[in-house]
Amino acid sequence: MDRYLQFLSGGDSVFIDGCARAYTLPYVWIPLIVVLFYILLKNNSFKNFLAILSLMALLYAVTFVTDMYVCEPFVEYLFPSHDVSYSASSGTSNLFINTADAFGLALFLMLLVRHSSLTVTLTLWGVICCGTEIYHSSDGLPYILAGAGFGAVCGIAVYKIYTAYLHKKGRNRRDWISDRYTKSGYDVSDVYLLSAMIFATLAAVPIISFFLPAV
Repeated sequence: MDRYLQFLSGGDSVFIDGCARAYTLPYVWIPLIVVLFYILLKNNSFKNFLAILSLMALLYAVTFVTDMYVCEPFVEYLFPSHDVSYSASSGTSNLFINTADAFGLALFLMLLVRHSSLTVTLTLWGVICCGTEIYHSSDGLPYILAGAGFGAVCGIAVYKIYTAYLHKKGRNRRDWISDRYTKSGYDVSDVYLLSAMIFATLAAVPIISFFLPAV
């Protein structure tokens, strides 16, 4: 197991090193974020769209606060000479918070949209995210797994808050019968567009890695 983790955590392949670095660059995901916002706005009323954005911000805030005030002090107490954080771009990213954010957002979107193709795509994206974190630091595997679990719980909790908001406002949507829409009322063509954009971004990462300066 240790040998396997050491293999995943940094290797002799310059190509894989570049892909792992490119995957953590914020601007790589900007087109995907734009498409996601477009789809959320198109398939929801403006008030619901703002509610979704607010809950996504809440999800990120909860993982950030948990990482800062719970995880980091706990890790520092147990391992005062061991640093499990790594720098993605600004030196402030953390194994726990990165994984928690990814899995929290993925699960929230799965429950929100409710379409099998997007569920499979987001699951794959989450696994790749986990693999990228392990590649940067296999020593941080427990914190990566903890982040994935915590993020999943946060994603479910945020979705429950959203459904409670819809019920309170009297805007909860029935299941849609037409094959054109998902059970939650999202246009299936938009769902395929989002899935395609995720795969396109993942495919673009190796290309972007060739233009990154050597470390």
